[in-house]
Amino acid sequence: MALRRDIAPGQNHIALRKWGKTFYSPQLFHLAPTFDKVVPLAIRDIVKAKTMLQVYGVQGLEEHTKGSILINNYPVRCVKIFGRVLSYAYKNYDTGGDRNPNNFYLLTVDDCSGDVSHITVKIPEHCVYEHFEEDALVQVVGRALFVQDYLRQIVGDSLTVLSLGPDLAIEIEFWKQILSTRRLLKHSWKYNPEYVVSKGAVSEPRFLKKDYLHRLEKQKLRLSDAASQITQQFHVLDSFSEDSHLHVDAICLEAGAEHVTSESTGMDPKFLSSVVELEEEVNTDVDFHSQSNAEKSSDEQCIVLD
Repeated sequence: MALRRDIAPGQNHIALRKWGKTFYSPQLFHLAPTFDKVVPLAIRDIVKAKTMLQVYGVQGLEEHTKGSILINNYPVRCVKIFGRVLSYAYKNYDTGGDRNPNNFYLLTVDDCSGDVSHITVKIPEHCVYEHFEEDALVQVVGRALFVQDYLRQIVGDSLTVLSLGPDLAIEIEFWKQILSTRRLLKHSWKYNPEYVVSKGAVSEPRFLKKDYLHRLEKQKLRLSDAASQITQQFHVLDSFSEDSHLHVDAICLEAGAEHVTSESTGMDPKFLSSVVELEEEVNTDVDFHSQSNAEKSSDEQCIVLD
């Protein structure tokens, strides 16, 4: 049965989720608290640790070749082990009396940490500063590499001889360091990315669900009286407009007020009454002028006769 893999879409800092753990992208390994530290580990933890290829596949090939392993989800590149030397061998490539820099020691070290508690240590000759023998307690700092891609070994950068024989106090001190590291590494590494917003950036307001519901309520509003929704049009008639003058011209000025009605003209009654009054005033002025002219003519006639 294949293991479930979660590639965490939308979260670029997460490579995948596997075995109930979150594994972050190899580009973030330098942010791990164990990446550039010398981590004291038991040999059993190193032997059973996950490799980069097992978790990341091809993406973890570069770190795999550099000797990085995964403890929980922590990338560990440099380890420190201690144990008793069970056996060792010396490889000499000297020729013609000249010391070859490729000379090295192969040691088998056991710390009694579990069912598989021994590992092979390869260390260059120039990294060994003290004489050691079998059954000596040694401390090795180095990287976990692979021989033929399946046999795990430590390529040491330094070897320190702690004791040439059994020493319980030294063993207790190193076990304190190992157990302290285990307590820290049993909790998974959690990386929280920092989201930085530039000062000039304008964030769009979020459209919340309550705003959407409020908009729907506004769209559902209806007036109770349907007739009130009909748009009412009002026409204001100006007595000094051109239409009014046209209607005035159409009215017969000889007609009296009783003959001119709003129904016959289609105009406002008040406006019609004002028109009739204007007509009477005009007629009165005409009669007055005609009478005065008649009197003048009669007077002139009288004077001529005298």
